[in-house]
Amino acid sequence: MAYTPPTTFSTGKLQASQVDGNCLALRKYLHGVAAGDLEASQWIDTRHIQPPVFEPYSGVQHGVTGHLGGYQHIQKQELGFGTSYFSGNGLASATPQGWHELSGTAIEVQVRRAAKCLFHWWVELEVGPDDLPYASGRRYPVLDRLLYIAPYIGNLSLVRPQAAQEAQTHQDGWAGSAPWGADGTYTGGCGAHQRDGTVATTQTAGGRVIFGLACYSQVDRSVLVNWGVAIETFYL
Repeated sequence: MAYTPPTTFSTGKLQASQVDGNCLALRKYLHGVAAGDLEASQWIDTRHIQPPVFEPYSGVQHGVTGHLGGYQHIQKQELGFGTSYFSGNGLASATPQGWHELSGTAIEVQVRRAAKCLFHWWVELEVGPDDLPYASGRRYPVLDRLLYIAPYIGNLSLVRPQAAQEAQTHQDGWAGSAPWGADGTYTGGCGAHQRDGTVATTQTAGGRVIFGLACYSQVDRSVLVNWGVAIETFYL
């Protein structure tokens, strides 16, 4: 009989055990495909196969079954930034409020028809220090200020806060006299973070789709040191 995955996924978070279970079941099936599952017995040659189209700038290839690829930033030269000033600075009366895009972390694909999509991402952050005095009317606390990273699919209005991951500011603050610098290490003061995630979604029709990362921050300055994004689409 034809291969049937043990787990059928819907939009939302994925469990690693379920993904591994599907992959294991597929490996077992491919090692013993039943003759009745083969659609035809005619031979094919390489000249009958349509090669994928590769876009070197984004690092994504598009073939007859979908898209695959991505890129990562590890040079530590062109940094990304998150800031509370783009998120309303914590003020209830501030406009605009909410999420802002993390520049350079988006992938755009031209989906030809309905498809299942997986968006993978990882980031390395240095958050703060933000030890500015607390001001009344702000939504965040005195020192325990947080930054949130979340994926979006389509545009910023479609950010997925339920998939957000938080990072905490470096609480030790700055030295008040020479030698200048942070009072404590970033690893000890909660300023250094590594976060990653995978989001599954279904596109019901063809068209241009953007997969990217957004930030909501209570911290005045945060550095996105390294990051990577990748996309997989499988046509239905």
